[in-house]
Amino acid sequence: MKIKSEKGITGIDITVSILVITIFISLIGVLIFNIDSQSKSIERRTEAAYQAVNLIEELKGMTIEELEALSEDEKNGYIDGTSYTKQIEIVDYKDLTEENQNDDTIQSGILKKVTVTVLYKDGADTEEISLSAIVTKDN
Repeated sequence: MKIKSEKGITGIDITVSILVITIFISLIGVLIFNIDSQSKSIERRTEAAYQAVNLIEELKGMTIEELEALSEDEKNGYIDGTSYTKQIEIVDYKDLTEENQNDDTIQSGILKKVTVTVLYKDGADTEEISLSAIVTKDN
């Protein structure tokens, strides 16, 4: 009795091979999509941080009188040429805590806490970056 050796590829072999390759390519596609999505999210956050740093540095260069003279439009709204929104809050250091308010040794108008918040869209969510600095009267 002779046993015939099998040579060649059957239809089942081809089907299984195509199925494995399709699953592998699908997984690679999902990974690439996730990496791209994360990359864009990091890029938006980095740009928001850059905008916040620029704003806080600009504000730190101002005198207290110039800070107090900022209009609401200058404190809130879109950052020029971007889709990022800014919110600037200027608070007298004496007004920050109840302890400071009751402390007669702290003079009003000498120190200001400046907080810059930059808001941006990340997909359907609104994210924010906040930075604060203390500005002195002798700036």
